[in-house]
Amino acid sequence: MRILELTARNLKETYRDPLALGFLLGFPLVFMLLFGAIFSGDENPDFPVGTIDNDNSQLSQTFISEALGTVDVLDLRSYEEASAAMNDLKLGNLSAYVEIPEGFGEQVALTWQGQHSDIVLNMTYDESDIQTSQQLISV
Repeated sequence: MRILELTARNLKETYRDPLALGFLLGFPLVFMLLFGAIFSGDENPDFPVGTIDNDNSQLSQTFISEALGTVDVLDLRSYEEASAAMNDLKLGNLSAYVEIPEGFGEQVALTWQGQHSDIVLNMTYDESDIQTSQQLISV
């Protein structure tokens, strides 16, 4: 019973003091507005991602257009060579690039036939932006 009496007394003291009531109710609102303004950004950012198709097969082109192309947050850009994509990555024009190796179509076809085949895609990303990197890896 003593705990309830102490709680009631402390609540009455807090509600009678306008400064304490202001801090009690005002600061959480100020912090919510402040952090909401600071961390609110674009809800759906677009990540510029380069693609390098070293296989040039029908399957690799379909993979780029159908699998990667349907992801809303990816802004795909095609490159002929990895050096050009790496240069744009260093300049900040790309967030990452995906390199499809030679033999990709054959590996996918073997997997469809039920044979074990390791399908490897090389992705290089900007390690300085950790949040973007983690989002791209999860895609």
